[in-house]
Amino acid sequence: MARFLRPFAEHCSSWSTSELNTMNHLVTNHQRFLLDGGRMVVQLETWHTSCSGFLSTLEAVSCALSTGLTPRQYRTAFTVNYKALFPTSSRHYRADIFKASIEQCPTMWVNGDKFEFGIGVHKFAQQLQSQWANLDFMLENCHHHGVLASGHSRSEISNVLAAVDAAWAGFERSYILELMHIEDQARSWLVQAIKCEEELAHYETQYRRDVSGVKRRELQQKLMYSLGKLNSVANDQGKGRDSFDVEVLHRANAVLQGCDLDKTFASETAKVLAEEVLDSFKASRKYLQEVSTCLECVDPHLCKNAGLVNRMVDLEESWELGTLYVQRKMTLDTLCKWVSHIKFAQEVSPRFAAMCDNCDAEMFMVLPRMIWLSFLKDSCAQGELMSSLLPERFSTGMDKDLQNLVGSFLEVSREVSWEELILKAVSGPVDSANAANAFILKLEKWSMELQRSSPKDWNQCSSVVVQCLNGGHQKQRRIGFNV
Repeated sequence: MARFLRPFAEHCSSWSTSELNTMNHLVTNHQRFLLDGGRMVVQLETWHTSCSGFLSTLEAVSCALSTGLTPRQYRTAFTVNYKALFPTSSRHYRADIFKASIEQCPTMWVNGDKFEFGIGVHKFAQQLQSQWANLDFMLENCHHHGVLASGHSRSEISNVLAAVDAAWAGFERSYILELMHIEDQARSWLVQAIKCEEELAHYETQYRRDVSGVKRRELQQKLMYSLGKLNSVANDQGKGRDSFDVEVLHRANAVLQGCDLDKTFASETAKVLAEEVLDSFKASRKYLQEVSTCLECVDPHLCKNAGLVNRMVDLEESWELGTLYVQRKMTLDTLCKWVSHIKFAQEVSPRFAAMCDNCDAEMFMVLPRMIWLSFLKDSCAQGELMSSLLPERFSTGMDKDLQNLVGSFLEVSREVSWEELILKAVSGPVDSANAANAFILKLEKWSMELQRSSPKDWNQCSSVVVQCLNGGHQKQRRIGFNV
């Protein structure tokens, strides 16, 4: 009997009590992990927690048994964000790495582009899964028969763990380096925009006096093209348009230069809109300058970077305003007239001025009446802007109903002064035989239509009008950097 028990006793003596306890803990966690999906069902909600717990115990057993550790010097080549995940050269087994080796997904989509992993990644994934299968078999034996009676010696278990570690390191290295390459490609539009901004900044530094030369315009166009492509992949909150007309920028500069000598309401309105375009452009350039110093911190899924998205949303909105109001001279002239007439209304009506100062809700009931009066006063010149708000009324020029409204305005204008019409528009419609009151009552239906026909366009237009009335910027841009 002693002769038969001797090998078992020798096998027991090769394990310390702490090692055996740690090994039993690993076996128990392995069973829990198998119940939560193991290598077969990684989609379970509990899988990640169970896998992380098992991997943590696996590391503890490997350290307790002093199993061979494959060198991790390759981590020195990792980018900052991956070095944060793997801060030392120890094992650092992670559930997401193990999941990637199980799924062996040949492709991934980032920013709408398809990227494929190389053959080497799949080869290392298969090697890791092969060594893991050996680990599963060994731990299953330990579960059914006990560690000591499983037939696996301490050295054999240590060798299996070392083989798993070597396969793990091989896959981790190939997978992370491949991810880094994919991420570099995914950031390509951002990188290109940064390079275009650097080219423009370098040229501006060298040729400070060349404010409108051909070369500078070419570099500006190149930058706007890159910003358009960047916006199309990063801006998931706006329209994500893929182009920004550089002529909007040039027109904004021209407007500002023309406003320097003229301080009328009209010029101030044009100046506010032009500055909106230029400020959004400057803010975008400032962002590109600062993000260039920490590209590794940028999520390759560009729409997940709040700072970038904010800049693109701002640029897109400003460029749309610039395209509509700054680039189109007739529309800009019309907007300036609207603002001038509303400014006149503030002068003749203290009540209306108070509404505007306090931004009362009533002001937004008066505002469309004022805009209609301004349009009717010069309908031929202001059709371009009004048609953008009421396109169905201008499909083939002004429709019959609108022509009748213009005729009614001309009739009442012969009897009622412009100032009186303005005051009636402030006070609102009343049922009266008075010509001015009757006209304002008739105008109210058109006022409601203006607001409801295309609410988004009206809200944008009214917001611009209010912005121009206040003589300030629509947005407070935070120039400080955040990714």
